[in-house]
Amino acid sequence: YWTAVYGVAALIVPVISKLGVRFGKKRVFQVSLIWGVVVMCCRWFLFTPEMPYLQLLDGVMYAFLDAALFLLCQSMIADVCDYDELKFGRRREGVFAAVYGWLFKTGLALGALAAGIILAKIGFDKKVEAVPPEETLQMMRMIYSVIPGLVFFLTAVMFSFYPLTKEKMTDVARQLRERNVS
Repeated sequence: YWTAVYGVAALIVPVISKLGVRFGKKRVFQVSLIWGVVVMCCRWFLFTPEMPYLQLLDGVMYAFLDAALFLLCQSMIADVCDYDELKFGRRREGVFAAVYGWLFKTGLALGALAAGIILAKIGFDKKVEAVPPEETLQMMRMIYSVIPGLVFFLTAVMFSFYPLTKEKMTDVARQLRERNVS
């Protein structure tokens, strides 16, 4: 599964980069978030014990999402640093990178903790080698598809308020060049 994800993601990175330059990072990021909704909704149908090979299709679909979100997020942090420099006159990339890294790792840890707690609450028992009961499988599908899909959707809505568009960043870069020349 992860071989498919990262193999396809590595091939997609140059495409995402060119799309970000052409249409603006914000637009491509928003489209990626909506694609995340689609991928998560598809998981309801792709993760089924009767057809486990469909998980590879999820891996390919997820690769586009993974490549876009990680590439563009890092690039937009650089935009935030430029905007911050314009507003406050200092470069503080280290602060932004540290906060991003801490939040990312904290999110991973809390996500893993929550997943374990939720799986225990819905009746999943890793010691049982048989297929879990249908009710447990339905709850697992809900947790793995519908809830993340809703989170991607809400993130896309909130991200529409992100002010650093392609046009805005072009202006920020121009102002920084002018200020640094003088």
